[in-house]
Amino acid sequence: MSSVPTDPTSDVPWGRPPVPDVPVPPFATRDEHVRFLRCLGVHVAASGVVPLQRPDVVLLTLLQEEADALRWQQGDHPVQPSALAMRIAVRTFFPAPWTPRALAESLRATGVLGAQHVEADERRARWGSDPTFAAERRDDGSWHVTRSERGSTRVYAELAGDDDLVLMLQEHYVVFGFPLGHRTDDVPVDALVTAATWGVESWTRHTALPYVATWSATVAAARAAVGDRPAPRDQGPRHT
Repeated sequence: MSSVPTDPTSDVPWGRPPVPDVPVPPFATRDEHVRFLRCLGVHVAASGVVPLQRPDVVLLTLLQEEADALRWQQGDHPVQPSALAMRIAVRTFFPAPWTPRALAESLRATGVLGAQHVEADERRARWGSDPTFAAERRDDGSWHVTRSERGSTRVYAELAGDDDLVLMLQEHYVVFGFPLGHRTDDVPVDALVTAATWGVESWTRHTALPYVATWSATVAAARAAVGDRPAPRDQGPRHT
């Protein structure tokens, strides 16, 4: 009921296992929320190249600021991530053990969707606007996905289980951030690239500091240990 994606250039990590120790919103405690952010930070830091690049560190700083603010916040703790944290989680395919329903609820609650919609329960899911997608769970736990556009409906994909549907939902809410995939003739690209080059050179010198080297060694050791662990599921959508 599964196969590799039909597009070999897909950046969706089909088959990667979710991490069961990551808290999934709605969070029962403030500590759960902080742990979610800390796990997301590790995921972001591990998703880039080694050594870390400056944009990675900027994202990590924003997540750290949220976690620090939570620790000092008075009153009831927020049970959902911020819109920023949720966007980072979705657009990096954060491997929290979401169910489709939990992911849909968080997308709605955090306002990440804007005018778009998504709804899901244990048996059905619907999302998108033009086109729209619908998924039906079979008795064996797999999902049958259809795509509807301009009055026409066709079978879109067969998914092996919940995590593949979660990945598909995340994929469909990824946007191409400017300047990637956009025209850039309305901004001074050459001047901005020239100015950024100074920052690249300073950051290259900065990566010699011990804290960056320590993280690089941690990632290297974890990746070396992958050979001693079960391989990710060789799964993905079977498009028809």
